[in-house]
Amino acid sequence: MTAAHPPIRTFHPRRGRMSNRHADAHAALWPLYGLTVVDGDRTPLDLDLLFGRTAPVVLEIGFGMGDATAATAAADPERGYLGAEVHTPGIGNLLALVGDLGLTNVRVAHGDAMELVQRIAPGALDAVHVFFPDPWPKARHHKRRLIRPGNVVLLRRGLGP
Repeated sequence: MTAAHPPIRTFHPRRGRMSNRHADAHAALWPLYGLTVVDGDRTPLDLDLLFGRTAPVVLEIGFGMGDATAATAAADPERGYLGAEVHTPGIGNLLALVGDLGLTNVRVAHGDAMELVQRIAPGALDAVHVFFPDPWPKARHHKRRLIRPGNVVLLRRGLGP
């Protein structure tokens, strides 16, 4: 019997220290706005329940420090913004911005975005934002690219018409 291989990740988690501001925001706001992505969990994600309302939802994969996500969400309060990231200081920064700006239309997922996408119902997303998706220039790393046929099929499945 052979052991199953872990999935090939499209990211490499960066190390970084959370500032006190980020840690405080994470402690205060994670219970309200946070979602931990668990590998292998295929429980359907109810976006209306997650946001507490029915609204178009944008998935943003790899939001970095969250500045663009917060600015976009502030300018477009009618949509929900679900950001997925693995960089914990970035998650802390986005949560701090959510608190500073009083945003209620942002949710933050910590973990593998492709695992998260598999929990989203077909057609449930209004848009998918992916900025700087492929920092894997070497041919031997191309299997790690986010934008590749299998992942595009999953992302497209989540998008509505």
